Amino acid sequence: MTKAPSSASLHPLLQQAATLMAQQDRAGAVALLERLAAASDAPSAARFLTQAALWLQRTDPTRSISLLEQALALDASLTLAWLALGNLHERAGQMFQAAKAAQEVIGGQAPAQERLDAANLLMRCHPNEAALLAACAAYDELGRPLAQAGALLGMALRSAAWQVADPLVAQLRAAYAAGDFSGANESPRDHLLWCGDEATNVAVVRQWSQRYLPAVSLKPLAVPQSLDGRRLRVGYLSSDFRNHPTAWLLNGLFRHHDRKKVELVAYCSSWDDGSAIRKEVLSHFGAVHSVAQMSDAAAADLMRSHRLDVLVDLSGPTRLQRMGILAHRVAPVQVSQMGFPGSAGGRSVDYIVADEYTLPAEQEHLFPEKVLRITPTYFVSDYLARHLPAAPTRAQAGLPATGRVAGVFNAIDKVGSDVWATWMQVLLQSPGTVLWVLDPGEAARRHLMQSAARVGVAVRQILFAPKQSQETHLARLQCCDLMLDPWPYGGHTTTLDALFAHVPVVALKGSNWASRVSGALLHAAGVPTLVQPDRAAYVDLAVRLLNHATELDQIKQRLKQTLCDTELFNVAGQARQLEDIYFNLVRKHAERHNALA
Repeated sequence: MTKAPSSASLHPLLQQAATLMAQQDRAGAVALLERLAAASDAPSAARFLTQAALWLQRTDPTRSISLLEQALALDASLTLAWLALGNLHERAGQMFQAAKAAQEVIGGQAPAQERLDAANLLMRCHPNEAALLAACAAYDELGRPLAQAGALLGMALRSAAWQVADPLVAQLRAAYAAGDFSGANESPRDHLLWCGDEATNVAVVRQWSQRYLPAVSLKPLAVPQSLDGRRLRVGYLSSDFRNHPTAWLLNGLFRHHDRKKVELVAYCSSWDDGSAIRKEVLSHFGAVHSVAQMSDAAAADLMRSHRLDVLVDLSGPTRLQRMGILAHRVAPVQVSQMGFPGSAGGRSVDYIVADEYTLPAEQEHLFPEKVLRITPTYFVSDYLARHLPAAPTRAQAGLPATGRVAGVFNAIDKVGSDVWATWMQVLLQSPGTVLWVLDPGEAARRHLMQSAARVGVAVRQILFAPKQSQETHLARLQCCDLMLDPWPYGGHTTTLDALFAHVPVVALKGSNWASRVSGALLHAAGVPTLVQPDRAAYVDLAVRLLNHATELDQIKQRLKQTLCDTELFNVAGQARQLEDIYFNLVRKHAERHNALA
């Protein structure tokens, strides 16, 4: 019987596998690890298979899951394998399995870093106090490193645990002020939850792109093709072709593209949830391809074979992004649109779609991409194709029979301690008002109520609204008298929902893209006076409207009468603008290529 090689004798082969990875030979490196696993004892084999899975998790998730399941069959105590498996389940939308895997790590004998990562995963799947406590303990055990501050901050904000969040914000702010962008490791989206400085936002996403996106492919750039006698070929890449706000918003854009001029191709990078909106969205495309289980390189080769003129990424630097595909330069023109309110890092896309309000001309120099502007807002929506359902009675919605209702339907992680304190001022100055908050879960509810009680706000003034279907949510929104917008990451879809339901939204002018979207939408809706320059003015306006029924009712009536006549929901016009822009860009690229040939 052949004896399994010792760990010491395998060390050179592990080094060889690492060398192959450094040389971008992922297949060779994984194959070597599988050979090592086959010749090893169970615990060692499990570790080799887990390492192979980690190398494949972004490029070949299906095979990665298979390797991890093999590893755990050999050693069920291997917490690193459980963590990787949980992340892959989350990516596939399998939240129950992801949470179960995370709990295996937190409850095991895992290193502090793995417990922190597992707590973050569990918080995303099922926010709870236990996950936050486990994360705090792991963070302290690690010595409160800057590189993990962003991860813990995101968890704290999802629980409205500001006693944890505020010191982390101070830690990150001090690091950026000192120029230490490489030491921090914030996700671009979580960073926007607390930082309203545009220059810092762009610097953070550029650092993220350098850390997580591959170097630009050595393959030659996609060659522009002549547009004579054919349609423009536009590909849309998204992880949100499912029951997701992005799908609801962009459905009209896809429907209104001129099929005589534009050929549409969809590339789905996430799961099929079987929803009606997914079926409707994808029905507008001439061809649909799933790239969810494909490597970046394989997906890029597929897209290149389709000879696209334009590839539009609809996810940006978000959690389910596949921007690594774009690093292979699959189309002459690569664009980031809608998925992220800011720069995409400048490494994978050439252009970003904005408008004059969300990205003023004087801020454009901060961005590594070129800016494509459409009017009046870049934020495409499809509300006019929808029917506003009948409003429930206040009793049916769980609201008191009398008094004003101020709605807060953004995710709770957008609500920092200063935002909540400002809203408490509004309630204290309008005692007949209730604050109707989208239910953030048990832990966050408790923290919110404790914070309110400390400043003397009556418990009866804060109510929680359960999460509901989009149709039911639009119906109940009509019971609101006013919506309060958070900062620095303000409402986007939530603001549009409110306006469609004829509910005014009080917002700040904003200092960066994420904080200016509500302002842009309110200007386009014809109610620019709802946008305030600072917090004091914000409080004054909200209090005045909530305490003076006539003025507030006049604004609501104006929205009801004129909203459909504004350009806010003119998705057909936005589609024409984008088509014209893309045609011009492709022609210019072709001319430039021919001049250099």
